Amino acid sequence: NKVTTVTAAETKVEPHKLFLKEGEKLPLRALLHAMLIESCNDAAHCMARSCAGSNTAFATWMNRRAAQLGMTNSRFINASGLPADGQFSTARDMSRLARVVLANPTLRNIIGRHEMTITRGDGRVKKLETTNYLLRPNSTYYLPVCTGMKTGYTNAAGKCLVSSATHRGRTVICVLLGAKNSAMAWKESKALLQWALT
Repeated sequence: NKVTTVTAAETKVEPHKLFLKEGEKLPLRALLHAMLIESCNDAAHCMARSCAGSNTAFATWMNRRAAQLGMTNSRFINASGLPADGQFSTARDMSRLARVVLANPTLRNIIGRHEMTITRGDGRVKKLETTNYLLRPNSTYYLPVCTGMKTGYTNAAGKCLVSSATHRGRTVICVLLGAKNSAMAWKESKALLQWALT
C-alpha cells in the first residue's frame, strides 16, 4: 500500500503503458495490478525504481531471486522484459517462476483476473483488461479453467504466454515462447492445457 511518485523517465517507457504522468502518486498495489493484468511497462519500471531505488538495482534483486529458484538459464537487465543486451530466459526457468507465483495468494489472485479497476493519482478510475485471452470470457480462446498468468512479446522472443489451469484439484502450467502470432499462442496454449488436464 506504499504510495510512490512517478518520475519523468517512467512516463517515457514504451510500448504498452498505463500513461503515467510525472508527479502522479499511486500505491504500489495499483502499479502491480497494471503490470500483471495489462502488461504496462511504465508501471513495471516505476515499481522497480520505487522498491529498489533504480531499475538496475531491481534487476540485481531479480537475478538473486532467480538463482534461489534454480533459474540457471536466466539473466535479467530490467523489470519490464523489454529488449536489453544480455537479457534472456528459458521455458523451464519461466515454469519454475510460475510455480512460485501460483503459490503466492496475492499474485495468484491478480494473474487470474480478466479485469479489474484501479484509481489513478488524480482520482480517475481506470479499468484494466487482461492481455491473456484465455481469461477473457468474450474471447474465442476463453478457457474457463484457466487461472492465469502472463503474456509477453518482443521481436526477438515472439509472442509468449505463461498460462495455468486447474481442474478437479489438479493444476498445470504451460510455457509457450516464440509463437509467430497471438492467435497461435492462444490456440496452442489452450490445447496444451486441455491435453494436460485430461
